[in-house]
Amino acid sequence: MPTPILDIPDFTEGQDNPDANINRARNILEAAFGGKVTVDMGADAAYTLKDTGTEPYEWKHFYIVVTNTVTMTAARNVLLPTEASDLAKIFLIENNTGDTFAINFGRSGGTTVAVEDGTRDLILFDGTDAVKLHDNI
Repeated sequence: MPTPILDIPDFTEGQDNPDANINRARNILEAAFGGKVTVDMGADAAYTLKDTGTEPYEWKHFYIVVTNTVTMTAARNVLLPTEASDLAKIFLIENNTGDTFAINFGRSGGTTVAVEDGTRDLILFDGTDAVKLHDNI
């Protein structure tokens, strides 16, 4: 069974291709502790970080740069997926949308943190709520 938070696979005795699990585990750990990903919101609406597709998923990265190819008309939410509800993690979030509006980072149903345009903030997420540890790094 994979680990409950980062979903790192277990190894099984006699596994046909153990390198696949090793490579997957390495990629997930690298993203969690130093990985950087740029996400494009793509709309003037809330954006939920991806938890599907090729791993490591967007939400598993430490450093997340948020861009938007569409003009924002108000502050918008950038949300962690439900899968992250067991997660206690520190994120570095950069608002690079190019608009004058903040992005609110966190999880639906929890406290979010405003990250102003053109800034990078260090944020602690406890599984429900986000707390700003340091702003404009």
